[in-house]
Amino acid sequence: MAERRRDTDSSVPPPDKSLTSTVEKLYVSQQHAFQVKGTRAPSATTSECKLCDTKFANEIEYNAHLALESHIVKEKFRIDRKSLMSKSKIIVKLNSEKYTEDIFVREGVPYTAPVTILNEGEEECQVLGVFDFICNTGINITWPTFPQVLRPGHFITGTLSYELHIPESYTSILLVLIQSPTERSYVWKEMVFRVQPEFLDDLKPSSPYKTLSKSFRKQKEAPIVPGEPLPPIPSRLVPVRKLKQYETSSVLRRILNTGLQPKDNLSPNDVQELTKVRSLLKMNAVTPGVTSIEEKDYVPFFRHLLYIEEHQMENDIHMYDVDDEEMQTIPNSKLLSLQVPGLSENRPSVLRGDSVYVMIQGNDSVKYEGKVHEVRESDVRLGFHKSFRDKFLPKMKLHVEYSFNRWPLRVQHRALEMMRNHSVSHALFPKQHVATPRNVTITTWFNKKIRENPQQQQAVRNIVSGTSYPAPYLIFGPPGTGKTVTVVEAITQLYHLHKSSAHLLVCAPSNSAANEVTKRLLISGQGHIPDSDVLRLFASSYNPKSIPSQLKKCCNYNGEFYYPSVDEIMQYAVVIVTLSSAGRLVTGGIPAGHFSHLFIDESSQAMEPETLVPVGGLFTSEKEKGKLFGQLVLAGDPKQLGPVLRSPVASKLGLGTSLLERLMNQCDLYKKDECSNQYNAAVLTKLVKNFRSHKKILTIPNDMFYDNELQACGDTSLTSLACDWEGLPMANFPLIFHGVKGTDEREKTSPSYFNVAEIGRVMKYVERLLQDRLKGRKLNQQDIGVITPYRKQVEKLKKKFGEKKWNDITVGTVEEFQGQERLVIIISTVRSRKELLQEDYKFGLGFLKNPKRFNVAMTRAKALLIIVGDPDVLQCDLHWRELILYCRQNGGYVGHPLKLMPLPQQMEQLNFKLSSLTIEAQGVRNEAEAGWRRDI
Repeated sequence: MAERRRDTDSSVPPPDKSLTSTVEKLYVSQQHAFQVKGTRAPSATTSECKLCDTKFANEIEYNAHLALESHIVKEKFRIDRKSLMSKSKIIVKLNSEKYTEDIFVREGVPYTAPVTILNEGEEECQVLGVFDFICNTGINITWPTFPQVLRPGHFITGTLSYELHIPESYTSILLVLIQSPTERSYVWKEMVFRVQPEFLDDLKPSSPYKTLSKSFRKQKEAPIVPGEPLPPIPSRLVPVRKLKQYETSSVLRRILNTGLQPKDNLSPNDVQELTKVRSLLKMNAVTPGVTSIEEKDYVPFFRHLLYIEEHQMENDIHMYDVDDEEMQTIPNSKLLSLQVPGLSENRPSVLRGDSVYVMIQGNDSVKYEGKVHEVRESDVRLGFHKSFRDKFLPKMKLHVEYSFNRWPLRVQHRALEMMRNHSVSHALFPKQHVATPRNVTITTWFNKKIRENPQQQQAVRNIVSGTSYPAPYLIFGPPGTGKTVTVVEAITQLYHLHKSSAHLLVCAPSNSAANEVTKRLLISGQGHIPDSDVLRLFASSYNPKSIPSQLKKCCNYNGEFYYPSVDEIMQYAVVIVTLSSAGRLVTGGIPAGHFSHLFIDESSQAMEPETLVPVGGLFTSEKEKGKLFGQLVLAGDPKQLGPVLRSPVASKLGLGTSLLERLMNQCDLYKKDECSNQYNAAVLTKLVKNFRSHKKILTIPNDMFYDNELQACGDTSLTSLACDWEGLPMANFPLIFHGVKGTDEREKTSPSYFNVAEIGRVMKYVERLLQDRLKGRKLNQQDIGVITPYRKQVEKLKKKFGEKKWNDITVGTVEEFQGQERLVIIISTVRSRKELLQEDYKFGLGFLKNPKRFNVAMTRAKALLIIVGDPDVLQCDLHWRELILYCRQNGGYVGHPLKLMPLPQQMEQLNFKLSSLTIEAQGVRNEAEAGWRRDI
């Protein structure tokens, strides 16, 4: 372990030897390098123009229509409205001169206001007419007769009157046709009428949206003065295996910056590397990426995907870099405090032990590392070398750069290397399982619920008997079916069957999942595993305040974190760690074969190389190549959200596919038998008893994702609570789709969307639910969850909920709700817009069209599910469309009138084009929404 540095003098220590002078490093966003823009289909065919609602008898009429000015203008506005922004000094003004203007309207209150067309130029012109692209009932504008001469400094006034009764957004688009002495041009004005109560007015954008994301960044790299390290952690875990850096080569970085496409400025060496990488990633294959991966290419394939992910992580983390930043001193401390906006929401992710770098503004010759000693709610405490502290002054302006911890990436690279060196890659492409498993009889089920669940019993029996070895055993656990219960029962059975020799390793991608498994293992009662036989091993970067009280008696924290020795760890029967922290056990040299089983809960949320971290070295050996020591058990649901990634390219090529999902999709061993339509129970069990949701809530996800095999087995005293609620449009159908035509907006530099109209509707539902009783039961705030896919909507909802003192209602993104459940779930889908052509609504879906995100959102509710969204946008996606139709057919649709249209054509144009490795520009990912993994 590295010794703690001490300040012996004020001299600057030797800088990072890899860099002796300031250089610039180029980061190109993959959204730019690999981008292809979705194209809008033509509005007119030879038989009709959908834009103008006109049909043609022949080609002559069709060609004549295309030449009409009215059609040309509408098409321009639809495709590129900026092209209609006139350079003339003619403006249309209601309350402001902006092209787009918001008008706040109170429900049912009539208003009248003047609309002015003003000539602020020096030339006289003629106003030939004003056309309203979108007509709304309740909105009317009267104008004087046109044409009208408009002299410099003069204006023409029309009268706007409106009376609106439904709390939605109404868009009116005016186009003014201008004839000047030299040209014919247009001026447009978009007015958005927001019918909402006054208490929502403060949710409007705090300032206009300004894009922050840059297609490329030039980052200054300079010699680094190391910071003040953290106090050494007591550790008896001596490193035995080396962990290399596994850094991305400069050649690979350059070709990633080109989008892996040939460019004229590439050197011969770069071209050679590009050819190799394109071949490795199967970019010219019919089914590129992980679907075409072969065993011989396994390690280099996933190694390159990790490099692609890191490339995007490097670009994205620097989104948070700031200039003109200040730090504050802390009384009686060497540390300095830095405020970090978004810290509490993990944007950026900063953990104890990470590094933050600063440059003194105006001096880019040296960088100072600040080691993170403490992470608080909105600031971090940083330790710098004395040479920086001596220079530091209050109000000193600094350039601040963030970084991420490379440990998780490094241990994944090492795991891949071990899989190759130990010749066990074949275990990840299983073709058969053992013919004669151990005959183990289970006489007692420790969890009483399992006694009545044949699928859970089957999984536990087969895991204990080793029926799948050397292939992994899979527990396919759809929502609410008890997969963690099954994992815990299997662990408990193995413990009691082999009490004197049981050594089981339990992993999960996240600390929260690892904590949950540990808590369930420690529950007292029949089958209880003594605390003294369980070790929950935390990373030292984990916040000790987050350790559940039940776990403090069996973890490596006793006022401070410590790492036990290998011998001490090996004495425990059950060791629970995150997948990344399992790398410490590998480094410590715990011998292969010590652990008989490796259980990975929530494995579908882990990248495949991440899943291998505890496998390489703990279940493989250099001495006995080709052998897999012990049984691997993967529990998860490939139909729910997978790994959290920053790179859309790495995700699409296969890093976003978990090992569990790849095995189920690509290995015949794990596929259903074509004759029996059943899985091979020796290697996979699908749990089918859902103990969470009402049958009607379960219907759509069951049909779409689970072959209608799920059985609603929840406690009917809970799942039927809302069936006679007076707020239901249809009794005994506990789903509501409330159509709301709002407006999605952004503010400041955040690309995340919010929708005020939907917030208003959500609040009305919450208010009523808290007032009413469900079968005599009064709901608590904790019974309600609000899910929305956009971070900014979460923020705005929490603001309004706080004003109402609804602080115990959980509001979060879909990712944050995975694994959770509530009696009542309300979903706000946010995306909403007004289009001239129904076909174009598909461009507003964003990542709402992710089926896994849809599935998670739909399966959190026990008794009542309410969806608030724009039906015009949502029906462009097959999954949302089926949900809307299901609600309408069963009487659960209310709100904005539903106008069904044919599914948009050419939706495939928006998809990731793997053959040329391009990603869509619209909605692949949103930098504000993509999370940063915190778990180590």
